[in-house]
Amino acid sequence: MYFFQVKAIFGALSKLTSYRIYWRIGHKVQLKGVNEEDVPSHINLTAFIPQNDLLAHKSCKLLVTNGGMSSIMEAVAHGVPMVGIPLYGSNRHNLKKVVKKGLGLMVSKKELREDRLLSAMKSVLQGSK
Repeated sequence: MYFFQVKAIFGALSKLTSYRIYWRIGHKVQLKGVNEEDVPSHINLTAFIPQNDLLAHKSCKLLVTNGGMSSIMEAVAHGVPMVGIPLYGSNRHNLKKVVKKGLGLMVSKKELREDRLLSAMKSVLQGSK
């Protein structure tokens, strides 16, 4: 992921202060260009998330995903709406189905800006379970 994409996601998540956020960023548990002390306390950076367990929790309100089929199926199974950012291969196709079925919204890589992502997340959260 490019720095401007990380910055857009980080900026949008930073503004959702009334939610506890878990962001799986891989084994290095570090965001390129973001200092650890700049990460707000409501955002937890982690190398691994037991995603299915997290989605099953009654407090889970939203999944932000790249559009992998396993993540989509888990979110659907637990009734968790999605905001998708397609990054790879079939992700865009998968997320178009999510949008068509009314299960979430998609923000393309080209549209990925803090304000656009935040708007999509707030829109989905306002209609979530």
